[in-house]
Amino acid sequence: MTWDWDQTQSKCYVLGCPPSQLSLIHTSDLFCQSCPGIQSSNNPAIFSNTYSNACVGATATCGLERDTKLHPWTDYDCNICNEGCIQIDICQLQKSHSNKYASKDGSYCQQNPISSSNDEILVSIILFLISILI
Repeated sequence: MTWDWDQTQSKCYVLGCPPSQLSLIHTSDLFCQSCPGIQSSNNPAIFSNTYSNACVGATATCGLERDTKLHPWTDYDCNICNEGCIQIDICQLQKSHSNKYASKDGSYCQQNPISSSNDEILVSIILFLISILI
């Protein structure tokens, strides 16, 4: 695999992509933009996942440089960026990346889905009890 420089786009790209992406390690967004993965959604697979072992169809980069004001995390992006840890040793080191759900404000991914507030739960219970009594 050889890298080259594209003067018109001012970025590197890969000449001769590998025939398969089954055993990738140390991928980057630049690599994935040159050698996209298999598209599994409406988004092309041009971003490296959190584990740097697959190109995924996220709506923006999975990396720390993601601008969460322009591209807030969604459950979809958290899930696709944080799934697919193939190497067990890396998975154990990066266990925090099992975060499949977006925070309420979209600024990060978290392990558990956003839970309903106590007020919403209380209102649901009251409405349920009223419907039984009527």
